[in-house]
Amino acid sequence: MDNIPGDDCLGSLPTKYNYRNFDNGIGSCPGDVVGISSGITEIFRQFGLNEMISDKILRALCYVYDKFKRNQVDDSICDYLYYWLGDRLINNLKNRYEFNVVIYRLFDIFYKNNNYQFCFPRNTVMDFVYFQKTKLSFDYFKDYDKYILDLAKHNRSCKKNTLITLQYLSIIISSYIKSVLQNIMRINIFVNNFVLIINLRSTMN
Repeated sequence: MDNIPGDDCLGSLPTKYNYRNFDNGIGSCPGDVVGISSGITEIFRQFGLNEMISDKILRALCYVYDKFKRNQVDDSICDYLYYWLGDRLINNLKNRYEFNVVIYRLFDIFYKNNNYQFCFPRNTVMDFVYFQKTKLSFDYFKDYDKYILDLAKHNRSCKKNTLITLQYLSIIISSYIKSVLQNIMRINIFVNNFVLIINLRSTMN
C-alpha cells in the first residue's frame, strides 16, 4: 500500500506497522535453524537478487522466527509476511514472473527449517499483476477498522487524508472485485456450456 494519499498520517495502520517491522527486521536465525539462512541465500543467488534486498528479506524472516520463538505473535503475521515478501520480490526480481516460484521456495525452506513449523508454504499461483491487486485488497480489509476510527478523531489534516485514502482504495477495490466477478461469470458460462454439450452428446449416443 505504498505511495497513497495521506501516507504521513497513516503510520499506525496494521499493515504499515507490520510491513515497517519487516523492513527494519532485527532478528537472528540461530544455529538450530541454520538451514533457513543457507537455503534462502542460495535462492537469492539463483534468481539474482541483489545483496541489499536479500539481506532485508533474510532479516525479516529471522525477525518473524524470533517473534514466534518468544510466543509474541499469532498466525496472522504469516499473511502479512506473505504479502510483504511478494511485494519486495516483484519490485526486485529481474523477471517478475518468477516471483511465484521464489516465494514458494522461500516459505518452503522457512517452514521446514524452523522448530515451530509456522508459515506453511502456499501453493497459490498468480501473476504479479493479480498479486498486487490481491495485496491491495488484503491491506484494505486489514486496515479498514483503523480508517473508521481515524475518521472519528479531531485532527482535520489526518481526517482529510484518511478520507482521501479510503475513497481512493474503495475505487480500486471495487474495480478489482468487479473484475474478479466478471472472470467468475465467464468461467461459469464456459462450464455451463461445457456441461450442456456433454449432456447433448450423451443423449445422441
